[in-house]
Amino acid sequence: MKKIFLSLPMKNRSDEAIKNTIEGMKRILEAYYPDEVLEFIDNFDAGWDISKKMIDDTEHPSLLYLSKAIFRMANCTHIAMIKAHVIYQTGEDYHGCYIEDEVARAYNILPIYISDEYGDILLPDLVEKAKNQRFAETMADEACKY
Repeated sequence: MKKIFLSLPMKNRSDEAIKNTIEGMKRILEAYYPDEVLEFIDNFDAGWDISKKMIDDTEHPSLLYLSKAIFRMANCTHIAMIKAHVIYQTGEDYHGCYIEDEVARAYNILPIYISDEYGDILLPDLVEKAKNQRFAETMADEACKY
């Protein structure tokens, strides 16, 4: 049995987009490992809440969410990560994904890389965001010419 932690970008994404990415990752992994029993562990609905007070009283709230991820990763045999160029085109810093990858390496949690270079399959919302940013930058560049 493989216990697979699903690592994916979440910052500034809608709940619906995150859930769609999780479901897409699960379908891809189930197709890749058709004869294996897979247990998926994600950090989206982790079973213990971070209260508004905790967030307000914390200098770096994103670290609270990252600590949840590492806590959940502790029982996994594998980590699945999305390899997609579009992640870096949005201007967001998805440090959590990078740190989850580093923690997994340090503790010999085996990596599974899901390739979605253009983000069309698993990250369509990020593709749209990157397109909108490129359009806005192009318009700003054009405006500067005049």
